[in-house]
Amino acid sequence: MSILIPVYNFDVRNLVKTLLRQCQTAQVDHEIICIDDNSKEFFRKTNEVLKGLPNVVWIENEQNVGRSAIRNQLSEMARHPYLLFLDCDSTVYQEDFIQNYLNHLPTDNVIIGGRRYENSPTSPSFYLHWLYGTKREQRSEAGFQSNNFLIPKSCFEMIRFDETIQRYGHEDTIFGNELLAQDIPLVRINNVIIHSGLEDSATFLRKQEIAIENLISLEKEKRIDTKLQRTIVFFRRLGLAPILLRLFHFQQDRMKNKLLGPSPTLLVLDLYKMGYYLNASAQK
Repeated sequence: MSILIPVYNFDVRNLVKTLLRQCQTAQVDHEIICIDDNSKEFFRKTNEVLKGLPNVVWIENEQNVGRSAIRNQLSEMARHPYLLFLDCDSTVYQEDFIQNYLNHLPTDNVIIGGRRYENSPTSPSFYLHWLYGTKREQRSEAGFQSNNFLIPKSCFEMIRFDETIQRYGHEDTIFGNELLAQDIPLVRINNVIIHSGLEDSATFLRKQEIAIENLISLEKEKRIDTKLQRTIVFFRRLGLAPILLRLFHFQQDRMKNKLLGPSPTLLVLDLYKMGYYLNASAQK
């Protein structure tokens, strides 16, 4: 098994050491490949201790190549037939995490382990991200998620992540769509990691905006289908899109303040995202 971790501005020492210990316990032939995508010097120095660990390959990119390219770079270095991708802000808390994946091998499927969040955010400033994560991302029916999945290397090589996607957002959506197009089954198992890298509300909301801008660019090529797009189509068919856009123009600041405040709601976030989409689309 090749465990592949793209690293950016995060301390991954505990993650790597936990994975090493579990692989040794499971007695599986393994390697852990970490590529630092031009992090700040503090994190590069912090993670330096991993360079000397057995079965760990540590590489530092001289420039940031982005979320898609670094995953492809990791896969090219892997020497085992199964690739386990984990985000660097993952916390492995199940003692049988690696064994749970091994129990499903061999396989031709893509196995999604899932994610969960802590029972509460560490600070009110992280509440929006925590709320979205607990109510949306950790649901059992969530689609493909790139933060914790195992895939046969032969399957990955047929698809790979789209390196033309330079901005934040939807590289995992397109990868998941390609899996479905190739009739590669997605199997979800209860093998979750804790998503530790919560972002403050302002950063999280800005990333949502960037992802919407990226979505609008991608849909011109008809390469993507999301719940947000389907919702917008529904509103347009009902003739309600212009009303929603006017609402957004008048209430954008108020909605944004609500989302950045101590008591955001997902309803306001959904309305904000729809309005932002309509407004950004009108400006293209």
